[in-house]
Amino acid sequence: IDRENAIDWFFDALATGGFDGSVASRFLSRNALIGRLQLEVSRSRRYANPLSCLVIRLDSASTQSEQENRDVHNLIAATLVELLRWVDVLGQWSARAIVVILPETNECAALVLAAKVSEALQPQLAQLAPSLGVTVGASTWNKGDDAERLVRRADVSARRQNGSTARTRRF
Repeated sequence: IDRENAIDWFFDALATGGFDGSVASRFLSRNALIGRLQLEVSRSRRYANPLSCLVIRLDSASTQSEQENRDVHNLIAATLVELLRWVDVLGQWSARAIVVILPETNECAALVLAAKVSEALQPQLAQLAPSLGVTVGASTWNKGDDAERLVRRADVSARRQNGSTARTRRF
């Protein structure tokens, strides 16, 4: 096994919760996600490759049960699996935020994908959990960024959309 595959295997092995048959159980934990994102930032810095990320933020006026949360995360994961490439990485940033790492993805492509994700999730989540809102923010790696800053910019982008009609915003 070569070094790069070993690193990928290691980070994938840190995924949360063990496989319980649900797609969402394959989300990386926050620590594993940071490690993977740091690896991708390092690659972008070294080879001048584009790198973007999405933050999918869930906002709810009411508290959801554990089963409802699991159903929502499974729906989001299943939707993302249909829209993403094999190289893209999903992770749970917090209880209300999912991060998607998009290696080799420029800003324009990230914004297009953010719009597609939002359009795909809105009607499905409206049926499953009507009180749940979802916003999608995107950001692209800039020289000098670290993993945390890249995610923070995408998260700020998603938070700024809360309550607006626009679902994607360049930040």
